[in-house]
Amino acid sequence: AFYGCPNLRKVTFEEGSNIKLIDDYAFGECKSLESIDLPVSLQELGIAVFYKCDSIKSMKIPFLGFERETEANDYLATDLIVKLFGSGDYLCSYYIPLTLEEIEVYDITLIHNVTFYKASSLKNITLSEKVTQLGTRSFYECSSLIEFKIPNLVNVIPESCFQNCTNLKTVIIPENVTEIKLNAFKNCVSLVEVIYEGDINNLVIQDGNEIIKELLLK
Repeated sequence: AFYGCPNLRKVTFEEGSNIKLIDDYAFGECKSLESIDLPVSLQELGIAVFYKCDSIKSMKIPFLGFERETEANDYLATDLIVKLFGSGDYLCSYYIPLTLEEIEVYDITLIHNVTFYKASSLKNITLSEKVTQLGTRSFYECSSLIEFKIPNLVNVIPESCFQNCTNLKTVIIPENVTEIKLNAFKNCVSLVEVIYEGDINNLVIQDGNEIIKELLLK
């Protein structure tokens, strides 16, 4: 629909928009596109909606992948950030524009495995407070991420969830979290502040999270 519009810089929708679908490559190769704000009415996104949009700085989007997902089916999950930019494989992180620093995903209930895998340019990731589950390696090697707030309804921080987030400095963990799985914060070498809003005696911290233990028990 807008493929290759060289001067398009911002995409927003009218308040109360009823749009349900944005189809394949709709904003592909919009080389000047910097900001995207998509409405909550959206139900489906086509393949590579933002293919080669190499200047994107910020996105506000109701869900990731091809459709809003409400079941924890990791094998068939499509909520990978790379799918917005044309990759079908989470390992192809080079599809994600290096300019992309900020994303808000505001109408989801869960994050599957490897959703933000090696999204190395992202400094700020904001999730809906409706999120109840994070996936294994869901933020693996988000090496520019500086601060993260775990949504209040999450109970478990899964295995390798934030592993290799080497610039992560602050994590806020709500009282509902009762377990931090193996290597969830491994190699988070810049971590200096962990705020746990519950009773530390009720929190199980598995191996590979020594920095979390150190900061919470000091």
